[in-house]
Amino acid sequence: MRVEKRLAHILVFIWSIDFRMNRHSRAFLGRLISIMISFQLIASELAVADSDSSNRIVPLKTGLFAQQNSHLSEYQFILGTWQITMEMRNQQGQFEKLPNKATMQAFVHADNQTLQTIFKTADGTFSTDLRTFDESNQNWRIQFLNAKKQRWQEFKSRLVDGKMTTIIERGYSGKEKFDVKTEQFSLSSDQFLSNVFYSFDKGKSWIKVYIMTYNRSKSIQ
Repeated sequence: MRVEKRLAHILVFIWSIDFRMNRHSRAFLGRLISIMISFQLIASELAVADSDSSNRIVPLKTGLFAQQNSHLSEYQFILGTWQITMEMRNQQGQFEKLPNKATMQAFVHADNQTLQTIFKTADGTFSTDLRTFDESNQNWRIQFLNAKKQRWQEFKSRLVDGKMTTIIERGYSGKEKFDVKTEQFSLSSDQFLSNVFYSFDKGKSWIKVYIMTYNRSKSIQ
């Protein structure tokens, strides 16, 4: 309303200083300034909306992440905050629960295209990654960071047989003697599973090493 009032004052001022303007000239000027008022109001509203959403996390309840592009829905199941139970394969081939607890948070940035995850464990491990869908190659590109252990990695994911499958060559450090594969898939709206495999022969065969069960803690508000 401030913009409208300022321009209205300008209109009254112009009319008041030039009484020699004929009726048609004044009508034309009035229409011109009315158009200017409309454009200024629209621009003002858009600027306010943009400033309000610049740091906004897309709420899960809206489902906007899944609606924008069919590929984006592939990661919809991991959005939220999760408590993680981890199991590791022992030398006898059995899986044993690890005492160390972990949490993971996954959310979408305001561009509604970029997904970020934050992984933490009780013993101080911290890692994060950014995921975006590469339209040209039809896969997800992931930038991984673990600053404490000085690990930076880039890898790719794609949906294979209903499981989000990721191959990490030479492990998360990029220096291991094995490759890592993860398969993530939803069990319900409040639980999903991530199986972690190692390969010592460049992907010809895989051994399941970890089972990670994610149970929803709370949604991001």
